[in-house]
Amino acid sequence: MVAAEYVEARREGRRREAAELAEELEDFPPSLEKALSLVPARILQQPTPELYPILGIESRTPEGRNAVVAVVARDHNGQDLPADWSYSLAWFLDLYGSATEAGRLDGALAECATHMIALGTGEGEAAAPVEDIGYALWRCSRSPKLIGDLRRESLR
Repeated sequence: MVAAEYVEARREGRRREAAELAEELEDFPPSLEKALSLVPARILQQPTPELYPILGIESRTPEGRNAVVAVVARDHNGQDLPADWSYSLAWFLDLYGSATEAGRLDGALAECATHMIALGTGEGEAAAPVEDIGYALWRCSRSPKLIGDLRRESLR
């Protein structure tokens, strides 16, 4: 209940109330329920592609469209983006985006390809650790378009 009120206060810009509720939330012990209830507040701070499905926000819905707008705005801002952001963005735009975001999706796919090529260029001690390659392939496997691109490249 407190977490829901906190999220609502954050969404509506009631800073004083949100700060008081945040202090109250700190008294609750860490738990999965507490973490899940704070996901909407986290999305308000930093729109993160992986969090939207956790909340049950589906593509091709008004909420899904709002999610795309928020994620693209964060990408455009370019601040505080994780190193593997291009994989998240490619996956998200592939599943949630529309023709409007096709250019940005192509850019994210190109960044993923560049990263994958860089992982495969070293030899001997300069070679990328197998864990890094496995992680990149796992990230690629989430995007149907990226999987198709990889298949076409590997058949050449």
